[in-house]
Amino acid sequence: KSNFVATNTRYYEGYYHNKLTPYKKMSEITEFSQFSVDILAANDGVILRREYMMYPLNQMAKVYVDGIYVGLWQSAFRNGVGIYVRQDDFYIPSEFTAGKQKINIKIEVVLNSEASYWTESFYEIYSIKKGD
Repeated sequence: KSNFVATNTRYYEGYYHNKLTPYKKMSEITEFSQFSVDILAANDGVILRREYMMYPLNQMAKVYVDGIYVGLWQSAFRNGVGIYVRQDDFYIPSEFTAGKQKINIKIEVVLNSEASYWTESFYEIYSIKKGD
């Protein structure tokens, strides 16, 4: 279940505080978000990047790859002003990705006393490949 929130007045925090996010939608996820992505089969893990609204504080979610629990993604206490967006990364080790060309990712919201939903406007995936 999700709600869409307009982001036409959402700014990045910090150094880029005067720059609007180019994405015009933000989802408030109350249960889970799920998607599939293509990756390099010869990878040494992947990085999952998320752009999100910084309010509510302390957003948490369990991350699964192909149905296997990877870890807890926590966007801990930061700027609680609702006009700011941020990007955070989550590392997925190669034990969940090696030899695969496609992975299914599930982001399952963990409710807590500060956050009753998880916000997201987009995800990017980066395959990690160590140099020779």
